Amino acid sequence: MQKTTIDNIYKWNIYLYLLTVLLLSALHHFLYELLPSDIVATFSPKGESLAEHTKIVFYPVLFWWSVTFLAFRKAKALDATKWFTASFISALLSVGLLVALYSTIFFGFGIENDNFVLHILIELLSLGLAGWIGHHYFKFAKRRLWLLLTFGIVCIVVAVLMIVFTFVSVESPIFMGN
Repeated sequence: MQKTTIDNIYKWNIYLYLLTVLLLSALHHFLYELLPSDIVATFSPKGESLAEHTKIVFYPVLFWWSVTFLAFRKAKALDATKWFTASFISALLSVGLLVALYSTIFFGFGIENDNFVLHILIELLSLGLAGWIGHHYFKFAKRRLWLLLTFGIVCIVVAVLMIVFTFVSVESPIFMGN
């Protein structure tokens, strides 16, 4: 039996990350339609605004990193501080990249917002870049507790803001649906 090493975890995780998170995001997108409730709305988009759609990258990314940590936590070289710092970086970048790409393409260039393929490509690029940077951090960065705490607090703030803005209307293009 092959010994679990960080290189094996890294190779396995980087390949399955994108496929699994894309699938989770797709399922997550329609969760509110299947189970309409305020509890589901806090974690799944209930509308078609960009702000609501940040949930379809944020929560699946955190879920993936948490589940894979549980699967590999017994690996001797697996550093929980680096792993969760990488997960927070990946989740926050996925949201930031999604907003930046979406805003640039649809608001900046004025492209019609009804192009399904373009939406999928934006999500794929956001998740791919954020995942790659998170994995890169995990593999090459030094362990820094202050980064874990900083990114962890920012993730909590982002999650709380997502919940608040689910139920509070704000007049801004990012909060308006198609």
